Amino acid sequence: MGTGGYGGMATKGSHGRERISKSGKVLVAAIHFGTTFSGYAYSFNHDYEVDPTKMAANTSWVAGSAGLMSLKTPTILLLNNKKHFVAFGYEAEEQYSEKVADEDQKNYYYYRRFKLLLYKGDHLTRDVMIPDDKGRLMSALQVFSISIEYLRKHVMETINKRYYLFYKMAVGDDDNDYDNNDDDKNFDYDRE
Repeated sequence: MGTGGYGGMATKGSHGRERISKSGKVLVAAIHFGTTFSGYAYSFNHDYEVDPTKMAANTSWVAGSAGLMSLKTPTILLLNNKKHFVAFGYEAEEQYSEKVADEDQKNYYYYRRFKLLLYKGDHLTRDVMIPDDKGRLMSALQVFSISIEYLRKHVMETINKRYYLFYKMAVGDDDNDYDNNDDDKNFDYDRE
C-alpha cells in the first residue's frame, strides 16, 4: 500500500478503502487510571490491520510476595519527603509496608485511592488539594501528573522490551536477554 503522497501510513478501512494515517504513528496506547487499580493496553498499527480487536496489555504486575500476576496494579503512589517519585502500585504498597515496619513512614507521602477524593467537592478546579495517609495536603494535579507519567514511562518501557525481543527473534539472535544488557535498553523501535 502506498502513502498516497501524505507521508503517512496506509491502512485498509472498514469499507475496503485505503485510509491514510497522516501522523505516521505505529501504535496506540490507552491508560486506565482507576480508583482502585490502574493499567494500560496498546495496539500496533500492523496488528490492528489484521484484527482491530487485537491489543496487548501489561502482564508483568506482580502482586506481593505471593508472585501473583495481574493486568492491573493498585492506584497507589509513594513519594519521598521532597515529594519526588519513589514507587507506584504494588511496589509502592510493598515499600511503604517496609517503611511502616521500620517506623520510617513519616518521611514519605502515601496516596491510596486518591481518585475517589476528587468526588468529595462541588467543584473540581486546578487548585484541589488531596491528603496523603497522614493528612498532609498536596496538589491533586501534581499527584495525578506524577502517577500518569509513571504509567506512560512504564508503557513505553514495556513496548520497547517486547519489540526488542520480537526483533531479536525475527533476526535469529538467540541472545534474548534484554534485562542484562544495558546497551540494548535504548533500542530504537522506530527503526526498520
